[in-house]
Formats: sequence, structure tokens, C-alpha cells
Amino acid sequence: MSKKIFTLKESLELLPRVQELTNTAAEQAEVLVRQLETLPAGEARREFEERYDRLLRTWAAHVMELGVEVKGMWLVDFDSGDGIYYCWHHPERTIEFFHDYDTGFSGRRPLGKLGTS
Repeated sequence: MSKKIFTLKESLELLPRVQELTNTAAEQAEVLVRQLETLPAGEARREFEERYDRLLRTWAAHVMELGVEVKGMWLVDFDSGDGIYYCWHHPERTIEFFHDYDTGFSGRRPLGKLGTS
């Protein structure tokens, strides 16, 4: 899992692959959640919870193999190397936001404000 620096263009070019991985995992997670909701506490429920956790870890590993940072469930950042991340959160259509290294998701701003205070 190598850390990579991305231009905005490179981030946008890689985004379809990240979206594909995320869409697939999110759909599988949704099925598991629906199944989990029908199960009583016990061994069967624990097995589904383990499958759910494994699914999330596998998704994160595949995304990180691309050099993209996973910051939360279905939330990724592309490191610009210039103190900001280009930020994408499923099911957003494209990369429309960025944030400083130290502000995180709560500090997201529209890309149109990039370079302005």
C-alpha cells in the first residue's frame, strides 16, 4: 500500500475505479445489513458482522492499493502533496470538494474555492 501524490486531473482519472470498488462493496454491505437486521443476537449474527467487517477491510485495502487514502466508510482522500486532499464520498458523482490536511471531512470546501481563503 503505497502513498501517492495526485493532481486533480489524476484524481479524476482514477475516480471511476474507486467508484467501481466502492459501489460494489456498498451494494454488498447493504445486503448484509438487511440480513443482519433479521437475525437475533447469537452466533449467526456474529458471523454476519464478521463478514461485514471483512467486506469493509477488503474494500479499504483495494482502495489503498491504488494510493488513495481511506478516511472513513466510503470516504476517500487523494493527497495533493500541497497541504490539501481532494475528497470524495460515496455516492457523490465526482470529486467536488477538497480540505486541508488538518481539517478533515468537516472542513470540506467546494473545489471552486481552491486557492481562495
